[in-house]
Amino acid sequence: MHSSWSGRDVETGVRRERYLAKIKKYCASGEIVVLSGVRRSGKTIPLYQMIRDLIHTQGVDPRSILFVNCDVPALARLDHPLETVLDTYRTEV
Repeated sequence: MHSSWSGRDVETGVRRERYLAKIKKYCASGEIVVLSGVRRSGKTIPLYQMIRDLIHTQGVDPRSILFVNCDVPALARLDHPLETVLDTYRTEV
């Protein structure tokens, strides 16, 4: 399944309702949530599905969703990567 988010197509794959229900529960808690695991284990697709649901089911403005891929080598070269990403997001969006 494909979804459009911020003007680009995003592959959202086969829905895994059990995982999505768990992610939604934690999102509703207001706590910081980390989805971790080994590389290429399937963490990104459920996040894309969650983003799709936020936009298409809950009416969230796509510009209010920030997704950061921490595998991008340029992030590792920054002195304060999270602050830089957030400052750029706030400025550009």
